[in-house]
Amino acid sequence: MAQALSAEEFQRMQAQLLELRTENYRLSDELRKNGAELLGLRQRVQALDKDLAKANKALSKSKKAQEVEALLGETRMLQGKLQSQEDDFRLQNSTLLRELAKLCAQIEGLEEENRRLRQGEPPGPPRDPPASAEAPPDGAADDSGAPLAPTDAPVEPPGEVQPAEEGAGGDASPKELSVLAAQAEVAQLQAEVAKLTEKLRKKQESFLQLQAEKETLLRDSRTEAEELRVRQDEEFRKLQAQNQRLQQELESAAQAEVELQERSGALARELQEAQAQRDALDAQLQACAGERDELRRRLAEAEAACGESERGRQQAQEQLERQAQEHAAAVRARAEQHRAELEGRVGELQAALGDAERQRELQEAEDRALRQELKDVRDGQRILEKKGSAALKDLKRQLQLERRRADRLQERLQELLAPSRARSGLEELGLEGGSPGRGPGGDSSSLSSLGRDGSAPGSTKVGGAWGGGGAAKGRGLRGMGVWPQ
Repeated sequence: MAQALSAEEFQRMQAQLLELRTENYRLSDELRKNGAELLGLRQRVQALDKDLAKANKALSKSKKAQEVEALLGETRMLQGKLQSQEDDFRLQNSTLLRELAKLCAQIEGLEEENRRLRQGEPPGPPRDPPASAEAPPDGAADDSGAPLAPTDAPVEPPGEVQPAEEGAGGDASPKELSVLAAQAEVAQLQAEVAKLTEKLRKKQESFLQLQAEKETLLRDSRTEAEELRVRQDEEFRKLQAQNQRLQQELESAAQAEVELQERSGALARELQEAQAQRDALDAQLQACAGERDELRRRLAEAEAACGESERGRQQAQEQLERQAQEHAAAVRARAEQHRAELEGRVGELQAALGDAERQRELQEAEDRALRQELKDVRDGQRILEKKGSAALKDLKRQLQLERRRADRLQERLQELLAPSRARSGLEELGLEGGSPGRGPGGDSSSLSSLGRDGSAPGSTKVGGAWGGGGAAKGRGLRGMGVWPQ
């Protein structure tokens, strides 16, 4: 029964190892798939970054913006030209006004001198034009472009001079000659004033025409600039919408990358848990070896206590030794086989762990470039903390279960050791009584029973240790999410 139970536990452990190996393969496949998906997401993020850079470059080097700048420059150039023409016109206008004021002053002086000559008064000294005539009035250079008002100085037409000449007749005195000369000069000055007035009128007409052309050009340029600004704003809104869409895609790719990192971390933790389980199985194997040594020690003590006894005791000892050897051989065979499988499993887990570690390092090296743009790390950290706390709770619960199991095993060991000690005391009492009827036979039967009791509980204990360890590890794996339900 003990050997059958041990074989059953051994088969159960083999099944557990196979399931662990299958789970490891599945986790490795998922890790490779996650790595491929992460690589695709990174390539997509790079493509989105390139599209975003192209859109920004197209926005900064837009032809419409250059056309707007060209139109604005042309408008500024036309405004400068119009301003220079206005300045030239103002200068010419002020010059003409000064000349006209001088001529008016000269005409007034000549008329005054002519009047004095007619009245018989002596001609006065030639007077200079007044200072007010030399400086143009303030209203002459205003920006309104209104035509100038004609001067108020009375100008006699040239026809009034001829009667004076006819009235003089033949006796023309020097005074009359001077009057005639003054009148002729006045007529000449009036003609010049008329020419200057006509020239001033033409200048004012050209100024008004330039003013109208300036307003037309300004209105057209403003209309074109407004249209270009509207088109540019519309294109900017389109580019901004495209930029927002690309930003959203980038954020979704970053979120997917964070999820893949979380999944890779979970796979790494599962590999660590599998390695911890392997260490626990090694510890359990060492415990089984200790129990085997304990059985050998008990066998040696039984041999030393019995010494050279009867044939029945020798047969019992031989039977006990054979059973112990067979049990030890079976235990060694199972232990070696289990160790070989565990070593193979450990090698596979270490290889998978190395692959996962290399992939994780590659992911970390590639993720440093995008780490500044990812802003959702806090959510991932909270999730990781929750999972870590859950895993810690599971480990604590598993530790409590292991402690309870160790306590139960200790109690069972004590229960098994108590009957053995009682039987040893009874045998010693029987030997001291020296009963001839129960000497060899009684000793042989007691040793046989001792051998059976020693072998069966030991076998049961070893099998129970293997089975209990496998069951406890299975429960621990199911609690951690590695072992399938």
